[in-house]
Amino acid sequence: MASKFNPPPNWPAEPDGWVPPAGWQPDPAWGPLPEGWQLWIDDAVDPPAVPGKRNWFARHKVLSVVGGVLVLGLFGSIANGANGGSQASPLMAESPSPTAAPAVATKPAQATTAPAPKPTPTPTPPAAPVIPPAVEYAGVGDSILAITKPAGADVAAIVTFTHQGGSNFAVWSLDSAMERNDLLVNTIGVYGGTVLMDKRSADKSSSLEITADGPWTVKVASVQSATPWDGTMPLTSGGDNVILYSGKAGAASVTHDGSSNFAIWGYGSRSDLLINEIGPYSGTVRWMAGPAIFEVSADGGWTVTLQ
Repeated sequence: MASKFNPPPNWPAEPDGWVPPAGWQPDPAWGPLPEGWQLWIDDAVDPPAVPGKRNWFARHKVLSVVGGVLVLGLFGSIANGANGGSQASPLMAESPSPTAAPAVATKPAQATTAPAPKPTPTPTPPAAPVIPPAVEYAGVGDSILAITKPAGADVAAIVTFTHQGGSNFAVWSLDSAMERNDLLVNTIGVYGGTVLMDKRSADKSSSLEITADGPWTVKVASVQSATPWDGTMPLTSGGDNVILYSGKAGAASVTHDGSSNFAIWGYGSRSDLLINEIGPYSGTVRWMAGPAIFEVSADGGWTVTLQ
């Protein structure tokens, strides 16, 4: 008994009498066969009608006409080939060449970039002051010593003295007219200490008057060479000295263990005599803010502690 092709209802309806050729495969887009569906059935059995479903030609009239033209053209081409003709297929001859769309120039998009952050300027630390070298002298006994102040004749200076005699050792500063400005040292016997010279702006010393019975040395230096102190730690020293202070104002605890005069002068925003005592001392005094210079006169050890 003959069999006929039985496509499922979800596939497109085939033309009447159409039989799949050898090797034919259904379009995957049609979907799978329903479960249990027989693609070939007995020719005597009619497939069940699908309600509302028209045949393929009824639903694709335009495609049916176009398909007929294509089939006729294809048969004509085959026939011409069999007769040795060289005419091209009407399908190939009548197909218009695709026309490329005109190119449209487009402006390339410009990349937007965020502005680069401005670098943070690095603060430049203040330059360290240039300290001129000290000038040193030496001699024996009484003398009038011409001196040079390293930082200039119109500014203050510090002077360090030593004396190895056993009698009076005294030093006066002198101006250019040989007039006395200030008594810098007045002691007996051996001495070693640093004092402030020309603390008053009117004083412009150019010589020293030295009274001594033994050898002595003199070193004249800039006030920038004084003992530096910022008040963060206690300061311990002894004898005459000059302090270059750079800290804050506050209360200062001061001690002295000598037996002679003990005095402290401060020079900054004002001139101030902080202490003037004889012998040992222990007390608390006002301490002005830096920059300031403090001159200590003592014959023993002393300490200053900023509270």
